[in-house]
Amino acid sequence: MQPRLENIHTAPGTGSIVEPHESATAVALRIFLRLLFTLGAAGACADLVLIGHVDGRAQQVPLVVLAGGLAVSVWMVVSSRRAPVRVFQTVMMAFIACGLVGLSLHYRANVEFARELTPDRGGLGLFWTAIKGASPPSLAPATLIYLGLLGLASTYRHPTYAVHTFTTHDSGEEEQ
Repeated sequence: MQPRLENIHTAPGTGSIVEPHESATAVALRIFLRLLFTLGAAGACADLVLIGHVDGRAQQVPLVVLAGGLAVSVWMVVSSRRAPVRVFQTVMMAFIACGLVGLSLHYRANVEFARELTPDRGGLGLFWTAIKGASPPSLAPATLIYLGLLGLASTYRHPTYAVHTFTTHDSGEEEQ
């Protein structure tokens, strides 16, 4: 039983098997999501540099992660292999982790500041004061979480991870 190979295609210049009939909508959506990621990451990076978020290693981590995400995004444009997609997904997980750590650091800094101003404040009042804190903005690191999720969404069902089926001549059944 020889499989019919007319529905299996390779990416130009790579020899990689790609989804033969990926819809134009899926391709356009993936490109749009990656564009949104790129604009958001570049904007966040510029914002951090402009506000001087560069004092010490802890403040430089988001800049490094953002720059890494942008670099891997460019790598994905110039290569149709699995490696850049997998590295991009890993970097997006780093975005999410950095965003969660950043939320904690910003919140703790605002709690300490609020306690200095009003040492007797606690409970829900302290929480709301810390969350509303403007320096550092408590929820700003959530941008990294958003960008990480956006980047991961852009790799959903990426063609380099497609499962391919083919039909045998004899039985007409699909095999994987």
